[in-house]
Amino acid sequence: MLTEQASAGHRKINGQSAVRPPAVRAHAECGASRGRWISSCRACDWITTIAGMDVELSPALEPGVGPPQRIDLGDLLIRRWQPEDLMARFEAITTSFEHLHPWMHWLAEPTTLEQQRAFGENVAQGWPSADRGFDYGIFGSDGTVLGAIGVHDRLGPSVLEIGYWCHAEHTGRGVMTRSADALTRIAIALPGIDRLEIHCDAANLRSAAVAHRLGYRLDRIAPREKRAPAESGRGMYWIRQR
Repeated sequence: MLTEQASAGHRKINGQSAVRPPAVRAHAECGASRGRWISSCRACDWITTIAGMDVELSPALEPGVGPPQRIDLGDLLIRRWQPEDLMARFEAITTSFEHLHPWMHWLAEPTTLEQQRAFGENVAQGWPSADRGFDYGIFGSDGTVLGAIGVHDRLGPSVLEIGYWCHAEHTGRGVMTRSADALTRIAIALPGIDRLEIHCDAANLRSAAVAHRLGYRLDRIAPREKRAPAESGRGMYWIRQR
């Protein structure tokens, strides 16, 4: 089960606020744009340009506001990745390569320890990390890594995105549904948040099923760049309102 990223309307240009006209909508994922808003097609890094200027999306969360670093579900523990999780995370991703690779553009090749160490260092720098992500590991009662889930503040004011992947040996057991449900309930209640989004490829039926089970509504299916082998070139954008 693997997911991705999405949309918003409030920008900053040269430090000033800019609000996109309601009738104009641009999607960074699919590259569709209308009017003067032109967006690049990068799933994990929204870079929008207006008349040639790069525009950064404003964060949805105020400094110091975010989900807890630890969510205990009894037989499942969702917690912030720690430096000592390096080998366990590396082994989980390596074992799951054939399962994740078809859908995840960041796993075009088998991961390396250096890449996972760099990821861990980024998470350790702050909560959220420098790229405004709250990244968790999902652990079983025995400490086994079952997958990963994250809340990402990169879609603009009032909107957060949830993304996740599941260890190949632990799919079909409700791990991701329960984890995403817990994080959805917490994230949607954060101050200033009105909407959550889950993005996945239209062919990724398992990820779509998680969003559907949790009460997310399919907002649209739109063309987008194919970046992983199994992708269809069509993205699903699921939303859930407060």
